[in-house]
Amino acid sequence: MTSSSHSSPDEQEPLTILEKIGKLKLTSTETSLVSFLLSNAETVASIQLNDLARQSYVSPATISRFVRKLGFKNYNDFRVAFVKEHSATTFPDVVINYDNPLRMNMSTKDIENTIFNILEHTLKDVFAINDVASFEKASRLILDAKRIKIYGTSTYLSVANIFKFNMQRINKNVEVMHLEGEGVFSAYRATQDELSIVITYSGKSSIALAQVVSILSRSTSPLLLITSMHNKIYNMKDFASVLYIPSKQNGPIYFSSISVEMAIFTILYVLYACYYENDYDQNVEYIQSILKRNNIQE
Repeated sequence: MTSSSHSSPDEQEPLTILEKIGKLKLTSTETSLVSFLLSNAETVASIQLNDLARQSYVSPATISRFVRKLGFKNYNDFRVAFVKEHSATTFPDVVINYDNPLRMNMSTKDIENTIFNILEHTLKDVFAINDVASFEKASRLILDAKRIKIYGTSTYLSVANIFKFNMQRINKNVEVMHLEGEGVFSAYRATQDELSIVITYSGKSSIALAQVVSILSRSTSPLLLITSMHNKIYNMKDFASVLYIPSKQNGPIYFSSISVEMAIFTILYVLYACYYENDYDQNVEYIQSILKRNNIQE
């Protein structure tokens, strides 16, 4: 009898490191460590434990405890597995610069692979640094709010408008606020039954947004922050919930902030899906009634 090379349906593939991380309830320090590892995956192979501790601002003891949580005996065993796993999912001969991913004379296939690589790693990173509990906490804020207002810089408000459209289709009141004038007055009017969502990558780019956040932090409105680990401007204690954008981009953006935009889109889409699922039948019926009332086929 010849043996088959195919796995039986009962056999499960071993979890990847990212999948293991996604199942853990991370501390803020561990979340910061994961963000550093994902942002510096290409150089982890050459980083010793003490160097990693110094560069990530996480103690060697904490790093050692973290890798043991993942089932590794020590940091070196983790490093070997991490590098091997990362190499297996990286396109050969494609070096990603998230600030400027394109280079001169790239073929269409090179561009396709580069964009795919950025999107793939961004999605994996979003779910690695934001655990289920974090999404559930943020989703509860949305469920409890009578209305939602979103504040952010213009770059990311275009993504927020997609979330607004999806939520309004199921009769949830969402507004996207422009910072110039309107945002400040809206922040002063924020109430306890209104959820304020703040979207910013680093917290540095807009004085107007910082002013809005300062006003909101003194209001009774619960705050949800979507930001990167690079944000050292805001006090995280001012926010009822924080969801993190992978810290991929560090310099001037020449081509597009595709990684950040995709991360924000993914986070908001998960929140929309959680809200939709909470009252699935009613949301389906509501959309069907609107379509039927207006004789819309699609």
